[in-house]
Amino acid sequence: MTVSTTGSTAQFLPNGVNTSFPFSFRFFAATDLKVFWQKPDGTIQLLVLNSNYTVQGVGNDGGGSITTIGTPLPNGLLVVSRIMVATQLTSFRNQGEFFAEIHEDAFDKLVMLVQQTIDSQSRGLTVPLADPLSLNLELPGAVSRSGKVLAFDEVGQPVSSNLSLAQIEQQPALALESAAQAEASALAALGYRDSAALSAIAAALSELMAQKWAENPEDSAVTAGLFSAHHWANKAAATALTTQKQIQEITATVASNALTLGWVKTPTSFRAASLSSGVVNTRNPPSNLSLVVPSGATLGTSNGVLARLMLLEIDNAGTVELAVCNVSGGNNLDEAGLISTIAISSGSTSANVIYSAVARSNVPFRVAGFIELSQAAAGTWATAPSRIQGAGGQAVATNSIGNGQTWVDVTGSRAYATNYVNTTGRPMIVSAYGAGSANGTIALICNGVTIDVHQFYVASAGGTVQGIIPPGATYRVDYAGTGFGLARWVELR
Repeated sequence: MTVSTTGSTAQFLPNGVNTSFPFSFRFFAATDLKVFWQKPDGTIQLLVLNSNYTVQGVGNDGGGSITTIGTPLPNGLLVVSRIMVATQLTSFRNQGEFFAEIHEDAFDKLVMLVQQTIDSQSRGLTVPLADPLSLNLELPGAVSRSGKVLAFDEVGQPVSSNLSLAQIEQQPALALESAAQAEASALAALGYRDSAALSAIAAALSELMAQKWAENPEDSAVTAGLFSAHHWANKAAATALTTQKQIQEITATVASNALTLGWVKTPTSFRAASLSSGVVNTRNPPSNLSLVVPSGATLGTSNGVLARLMLLEIDNAGTVELAVCNVSGGNNLDEAGLISTIAISSGSTSANVIYSAVARSNVPFRVAGFIELSQAAAGTWATAPSRIQGAGGQAVATNSIGNGQTWVDVTGSRAYATNYVNTTGRPMIVSAYGAGSANGTIALICNGVTIDVHQFYVASAGGTVQGIIPPGATYRVDYAGTGFGLARWVELR
């Protein structure tokens, strides 16, 4: 006989129907064959002769086949490999008879063992024939390579890595898991060291797993709860985009006569708690935040009057919390200083107080946005907000006086000694002119505080008073004297 084929391994793809799998290489005995089945879940099973399969074609020059026993194998990979024991049991005696068939079989077995060795070597690492013969390809000693990774120096000789394995493993959880998988694959390969063919299959599986750890789609787990580098790269990119949000996302809802304010988490930078420091602290809350304004807490708002509530983020020593205040209270919200808050409750009825879930003292803050709403009964939060606006870009910065405002003549709808409320949601300027039949005094009053006064001393004389009225504030013009009349009342609104 001759050995006319160079291969010694055949691979098949079971389909749940076929039970016979032919191959073209010759073999001497059924025990010369090893049959492996890689299951659909990736595990590998060494099939047992005459239990899982039978062999046909022993000694045939054209090869043979195996036939599986029982239910046909489903999807997966079936590998048939000729793995012979490296022994020579044929004895040739001097002056003995020459039996060609015996010598042929002995030579064929040697050729098959050579093929087996070539097949095994082809699945291992080799160096090019053009590499210098002077290269020392011996691994470093066990002590020097212990806890290290195999590397190569500038001429291509194996060396131990400069970093220890522990240092390399100090990477994100994904990298640690990948290393664990690689280590598991290496241990599996050691367990199969009696078979070069099986080691090659395990290496192929390790390569497949490495590809999964690198490329599995976003949110598609490689194993339970663990994801690929591609997944985490996309998540990092999404986080970077979130960090670059120009407008913060806030929410406001009413239910059971309470107002719930919400803030969607995003990395936020705060000034330092020390005013003499320019350090910036960036906080990244783990979840969205909310703050409940309970029933009864008016926050200084009035019945049926549009109010603007400012939602704030505060930096409580690294923990981000929410706070709220009425813009008409006159608190300085330019983010250049620190604020102190009072614990919110049903008794929170002041416009000039900043409220939070827990009282805080001298903490940095950022403006998250504002909510405009009007309630029939102040403190009974039943009507949804008419405007919800997150801070960022020009959304709050353009709320300055004069920006988007115009002078409006309201003389026909105003009277002195009458209270009015700034319902525009923005600061506005009031300018009123009046005259009397005798000497007297005209005054502009905001929230009970006289902010401008003009006194005249002759009959039929008059004067003008002007002032800035905060959002939600009450204002009026009073006159002390006789024969007074309003000549003109204009507002920048």
